[in-house]
Amino acid sequence: MRSIDTIPRSPLTMTSPKATGFHKRESTDLFPLTEILTRDGISVVTSEKFSVRDPDSNATYSFAFSTMPVSKDIAAATYRGARKYLMTKSLSYACRSLNLFQDMMQAGADSVGGILQSIDLSGINSWKIAREARSAKFDVALAFVIPWLRRWVEAGEGGVSEEVSAYLLDQVGTTKNQAYIALQTNDPERGALTRHEMGALTAELNLQFAGGRISLETYALLWLLIGTGMRPVQVARMRVADVAQDKVEGSTDVYLSISLAKGEGAYEGHRWGLRDVSGISCAEVAVKSLS
Repeated sequence: MRSIDTIPRSPLTMTSPKATGFHKRESTDLFPLTEILTRDGISVVTSEKFSVRDPDSNATYSFAFSTMPVSKDIAAATYRGARKYLMTKSLSYACRSLNLFQDMMQAGADSVGGILQSIDLSGINSWKIAREARSAKFDVALAFVIPWLRRWVEAGEGGVSEEVSAYLLDQVGTTKNQAYIALQTNDPERGALTRHEMGALTAELNLQFAGGRISLETYALLWLLIGTGMRPVQVARMRVADVAQDKVEGSTDVYLSISLAKGEGAYEGHRWGLRDVSGISCAEVAVKSLS
């Protein structure tokens, strides 16, 4: 028998452009009706079920939160996190992150044989096993979920174990343990290097460029690798047309079209924003290099 304090699952899915989406709007304590403006400039009323059409790809993304196999607290926190992601991330990135997060929640619930009450290392490992069993890439999926979980913990949301929270909140990289290898290896925001190590590396890089010992081209290439985590083969396949400045007025963001590491000419279908690292604007460096 299902507990009255739990919520069954319905995954986040992307439907075809002809999908009508969800039109029913019900405000509840867990999922209050909220009007937001997405990062892509789309006005959306979020609720227990809603959909968003991407004008660029003409695809419709549908969201459902009330049927996840998690506690009510985790379900409500997921809803709040989804709103924040839609307001600050591209639509495709937000949807992909949430889709994978819900996939992890399902694997965790399956591993405990019921409703998931906490996100812990054991649940993450169960997700790894489940994805590998169906030949789905775990490392790529975890790289989407880690930033989502970090924003979750930073916002003070509950439902994440102390061991996972300790890693996510560690700003200097002192939290090291064999159990954290998967998180450390696939963390797109921190990576394998500690803050001190990365700071020393980037400080020396800036010093070498300021002293004229490396060219702007080399400087831009190294910051591109640091700022995006791309593989060398992906950088080698890039064209000038793959780098585009944001058309939003007043924005200094730069977006990249990044090819898949495997598959000649294949693209992931996502726009990736260049983030600033250690006070350096990767976007500014990229634009100057191409000018």
